[in-house]
Amino acid sequence: MDISMLSQRDKVLHLIVDRLGGVPVDFSEKANLIKAEKTGDDDRLAAGVLLLLFFREGEFVFQLIKRASTVPQPGDISCPGGMLNAFLDPLLRPLV
Repeated sequence: MDISMLSQRDKVLHLIVDRLGGVPVDFSEKANLIKAEKTGDDDRLAAGVLLLLFFREGEFVFQLIKRASTVPQPGDISCPGGMLNAFLDPLLRPLV
């Protein structure tokens, strides 16, 4: 992809929808698979990431966060997101 394309809002949005539109949305299946395969020593957790992308002053901007000092990999730059919450996530899902 030609990086100059990033200043062309409509073309980038079309490309994103085109590329991601065919990807299955199987979050529940993946979370259930992790839960089913989890063993006593397994520390994998179901998690989610949200990539915040907006167009400002003629260019796309990604919203990133710096991980807190109290979590694994402190100080890393990453996308907002985190562990799934079994109680809150089903309640908030209709709002997203």
